[in-house]
Amino acid sequence: MNVMYRFFLIFLFLLEVHVFGQTAITVSPNTENLTLSDIAQSVEYIPLETNENCIIETVGEFTMSDNYILLTNYQFDDNFGIASKVFHYLFARTGQFVTKIDIGEDLFSGDAADPYGKIISINEKDKQLLFFVSVQHPEKREQKVIYYGFDGRFIKSVDLPAEHWLFELNGFGEYFLGKSHNMGETPFTYHIYDNDLKHITSKIKPVPFTFQEHKSGMAEFSEYVYNGRLHVRENVLNDTVYLIDSDLSFIPKYIINSGEYEVTKEIRRAGNFSGILPKLMIQTAMFETKDFLLFGYQYGKEDNYYRYHKEDSQFTQFVSSSGIPNDYDGGFDFWPQHQYNDELASLYTAELFEKNRNNFNKFELQGPAEAIWRMEQLSHTIDTEDNPVLVIVKLK
Repeated sequence: MNVMYRFFLIFLFLLEVHVFGQTAITVSPNTENLTLSDIAQSVEYIPLETNENCIIETVGEFTMSDNYILLTNYQFDDNFGIASKVFHYLFARTGQFVTKIDIGEDLFSGDAADPYGKIISINEKDKQLLFFVSVQHPEKREQKVIYYGFDGRFIKSVDLPAEHWLFELNGFGEYFLGKSHNMGETPFTYHIYDNDLKHITSKIKPVPFTFQEHKSGMAEFSEYVYNGRLHVRENVLNDTVYLIDSDLSFIPKYIINSGEYEVTKEIRRAGNFSGILPKLMIQTAMFETKDFLLFGYQYGKEDNYYRYHKEDSQFTQFVSSSGIPNDYDGGFDFWPQHQYNDELASLYTAELFEKNRNNFNKFELQGPAEAIWRMEQLSHTIDTEDNPVLVIVKLK
């Protein structure tokens, strides 16, 4: 066999690994035990400071950086049950309150509705907070990124092209990733922008379809950072989890096979979509550890939580209806909202700590004595009127 022919075979092998090497995952609602001590190296609790300048009613989105926590707070109108005011609060990673941000309606022309931005990122280097805001007017749509300082003062507003109907926009590394709304009106799922918010490229065309009657309120995308790389999935009509590489290529990593539980474009188009929703398994979140993938699903009208074991390829449901059973320090069962490499994080209300007091000994605890003591003390000292507590699970 000559050298050139051997090189050609090696090239074909490498090409096949790159293109066809993704892992197929079969989804099914089976149940099995997995507990927090199986994945947690440590669990940290950070109570957010409570004072008259930062009383948090309902947390929407939140994000973290090395030294800061940024969250959205919704204040509701008692008469109508809708958010009447939205503020953003910046805290230090220690939980100390830093500043309050109010994205005012004066940033948009008069008939703008709900100009409250989803969090993009915290820029510690330049001490800037960035928010993506999209509002629909009767005759046009506006998409902006709004910059605030760490002191809560408005810095500038940058317009984004309206032809890309973005559902959300998030920072990752030196770029921003925009996700198109998957209602079928736009030709792409993902858009990449540079640090100056100039459009670079669009990736991954979704399956086209058009709603006839019902629309759902399910989570559109899953997103997490693992091993320094952003992973994304459009949750319903694209079965592929993509890893975004340093050259901005989208590499298929996992293929999700939901079989009889899958949402098809025909189902999405059907007028009785909401009626058959309980029979489907609709992904709402995804995270990754060394040994497992963690999934959130809507199934049977409820939120359900699952794990996939990478080694034995088993997809099974947690026995707890609120997340991963906590046998580490006796705290409440945990489910992440955010992942950055080896940290899973979530915000929990102070009321949960009071409710947990009577369940403290439901497991034979596996964590160190210091962690168990700290959790027990916190559950007895935190006040139910206090702001939420940030829970960070560091992975093994």
